Amino acid sequence: MDNKGKIDVQAKGHNGPIDFELSIDDGRVTDLEIKQHSEIPGIFDQVADKLRSDVLENQSFAIDAISGATVMSEAILESADQAVKNEGVQLPEKEKEQTRQKEEIQVDIVVIGGGEAGLVAAARLLTAGKKVALLEKNWLSRWRNNFKRLECHSYRIKNSKKNFW
Repeated sequence: MDNKGKIDVQAKGHNGPIDFELSIDDGRVTDLEIKQHSEIPGIFDQVADKLRSDVLENQSFAIDAISGATVMSEAILESADQAVKNEGVQLPEKEKEQTRQKEEIQVDIVVIGGGEAGLVAAARLLTAGKKVALLEKNWLSRWRNNFKRLECHSYRIKNSKKNFW
């Protein structure tokens, strides 16, 4: 392959094959497009969008898998990395930037899990005047925005059990 083109890739997802296409231009990944999959659509769409943006931003497949969808995200990343290497494409070297910031907060209650029960519990505690921190691994920005309005500290749990961001 020259420095421009498309690579068809298949990964083994949690529920079956995931077919996708990588677009390469001048040694850079310009797109990662999912063609077909057997995964749960709501979960998969979030994972695919996040992986795509992370790959395009970092120009690398050596990025973190998505917590809660580890099997399919690792399968996509590993298959894409192997396909690019097989085609002889050399992606630019880029070091990961550390963007974590340490923050200490004082709260009355920590709610772990932003599912239905966690959201209701946090909302009731806030209504009762408590200071609440909500920890969630599968974070959606609309939740975070809602809790900012309610003056609730909200954090996404990264893959590591120790790191919160």
